[in-house]
Amino acid sequence: MVLLFTLAGCGGGSSALVGTWVPEAQQPKLGPSGIIELSKDGTGIASGRAMTWKTKKKRVYFITPTRTTVFDYEISGSTLTLTADNSKSITFKRK
Repeated sequence: MVLLFTLAGCGGGSSALVGTWVPEAQQPKLGPSGIIELSKDGTGIASGRAMTWKTKKKRVYFITPTRTTVFDYEISGSTLTLTADNSKSITFKRK
């Protein structure tokens, strides 16, 4: 039981996603600023709001107290592309 709690608390995020991501110009934004900050402990901030995050099979889960948002993700160099289930994508650059 303790092991399950520990794993759930660490977020399980991909280390490649850790960092600050800024949306490219002319892109839709996730909230007012669109900036996403992902920490290696599985916590983060998206547009000024605290969240937790985790990954599973090339999908990233952004979790807040009121909702979970899921995207497919792809990283190429310093570019992160998030694709929603409706096939709309948002591209970010590592800051």
